[in-house]
Amino acid sequence: MLQTQTQGVHVGRILTQAWASPRLLGSRPRLCRLTTAQATTTEASVLTEEATTSSDARRSVKYVKTGRKDFFTVEGRMELAASPSLVYEVLTAYEACPDIFNNILTSETHRNAETGGLEVLQKCSWNFLAFSGTFTARMAVTEDADSRTLVFNLIHSSFMRDFEGRWAVKSLLTGSGSTTGSSDSDGEGEAAPTCIVEHCLSVKPSLPVPPPISYYTRSIFVKQVDAILQDLEREVRRRQAVAAAEATLRQQ
Repeated sequence: MLQTQTQGVHVGRILTQAWASPRLLGSRPRLCRLTTAQATTTEASVLTEEATTSSDARRSVKYVKTGRKDFFTVEGRMELAASPSLVYEVLTAYEACPDIFNNILTSETHRNAETGGLEVLQKCSWNFLAFSGTFTARMAVTEDADSRTLVFNLIHSSFMRDFEGRWAVKSLLTGSGSTTGSSDSDGEGEAAPTCIVEHCLSVKPSLPVPPPISYYTRSIFVKQVDAILQDLEREVRRRQAVAAAEATLRQQ
């Protein structure tokens, strides 16, 4: 699911081009007049204000330093009052992605003719200030329904050199104080079906991003991961409401 990295990749690309060509976004000095100390301060501000906070106490997103050159890595975590099976069902509804995630315009699934592996082809939109556009990306998908994990790996894209997206859905039984890992709970007994959703995204833009600009790009990635988690929660809530309405009708 590409909307997570869409804004960050293109913001990095636009600002990198602006770094090399002042005409694109105005005079270069407004972009590059940062001393090492100022850049460090900017980084600390981004990490404190953007990467470690969110608008919801149940949802946290942070930028992570991994040591991988030119990669931007962001980790997100969210608690949902929903069964893990429902959340995993939403995450694997690849062809429904345009109805779930804001930046995805089209989404198709295919089987690789040689390996038989699952692949997803998506067309996504992006916008930043006065700039906007679309791009397509082809991804290989590895599913593990037993552990409820997903891994997306880039096969081809004109705007990214590499990326990997990982999802994990874990069950947490509220009221019992115990975490049950990948096991499911759909409301049996008194335990409410609550789960933890974890998402890790690592992206390598097609163009290297200069350090002062990279600090800003990190905050864009953090915001995007936070947005995708909110989109996921909204769809889960919608499906829960539909299921509740159908159950009510059956009882009448």
